[in-house]
Amino acid sequence: MKNVKGYIAARFLLVTLFLPFSLNAQQAFPEGEGRDIVFVSCSQCHGLGHLTRVSLNASQWENALYDMLARGAVVDAKDLKTVRNYLVNNLAVDK
Repeated sequence: MKNVKGYIAARFLLVTLFLPFSLNAQQAFPEGEGRDIVFVSCSQCHGLGHLTRVSLNASQWENALYDMLARGAVVDAKDLKTVRNYLVNNLAVDK
């Protein structure tokens, strides 16, 4: 568990340091509860641009979240609702 937390912390630091240089990412991902968790969790396996290129409705985002968890995405159970709400409220085509 320590290794996972260290890995997540390192990824968070890298993403946080990169964000000021990425205006497109800031525009595509509005401020809001869950934004940082999405950045860290989703960037472990694919680029954040992937999230803005797909066109998913609210239900599809929820399904995608649970699919990614089944594939090994690391999201703390207490953060699942927050991540789901961020994706649906900010990226869903039917928001």
